[in-house]
Amino acid sequence: MGTARHHHGARTTRHPPAPARTSPGPSHATLTRLLAALDSDALDAVVGAYLAGHDQTGVATTGSVSRPAIAVEGKALSGSAHRQQRHRHLPSAVTHAPTVTLAQREVGAKTNEAAAFRPLLQPLDLAGTVVSFDALHSVKDQVRWLVREK
Repeated sequence: MGTARHHHGARTTRHPPAPARTSPGPSHATLTRLLAALDSDALDAVVGAYLAGHDQTGVATTGSVSRPAIAVEGKALSGSAHRQQRHRHLPSAVTHAPTVTLAQREVGAKTNEAAAFRPLLQPLDLAGTVVSFDALHSVKDQVRWLVREK
């Protein structure tokens, strides 16, 4: 029993300590609490502005002129309907290639997608951009705003 460990006062145990484990990252519960506490519209706006600022817009070809193109499209979130609640609906502004969501907003169950058109596109710089959208948005006031102001 004259080992170096015994000599320096370390006790011999039958089960040496397990190696230290490193954490794989935050738990699912932590991420869920964090995301639930965030303002989803503010998060969408920040992420969309970041992506828009990194030149990832798609290109639509019109004759010999290439222009960035954005599609305005709504989608119902799969799996978001519960009991008396309808599916959550998100209109989005999306580039064509690569497909990048630049902006999206949640629309209430009793509201239609047309009400979100201006707030969705307002923060985006659309100068020289081709914007495609459903006939639902082909209202004179919406189109006039898009052409004259954006």
